[in-house]
Amino acid sequence: MPTLVITGHPCAGKSTFASVLANRALRHASGRITSAVIVSEDTACPDRTVRRRYEHSRAEKSTRGALKAEFDKYCTSSSSSSSSSTSTSSAKEGRIGCA
Repeated sequence: MPTLVITGHPCAGKSTFASVLANRALRHASGRITSAVIVSEDTACPDRTVRRRYEHSRAEKSTRGALKAEFDKYCTSSSSSSSSSTSTSSAKEGRIGCA
């Protein structure tokens, strides 16, 4: 399964870029990708505001855990997964990935 992890500064266009990539993958002539999922704070923590997700270290740790759990949920399927997040620590530490 193709997997992309997109990180960067807030409001840099990560979610927009992830959407463009997902749409292009779904429209590709090969037809090998039949679904695409974009994992973000909005999908992993819909009940919390952006401020509450990162207001202190415990909240950030909880947000990172929710992102990883959401990513892992889709990682075993045959869909294309993209992770779009402000928090780069999970990607840098290699905690997000597929076997």
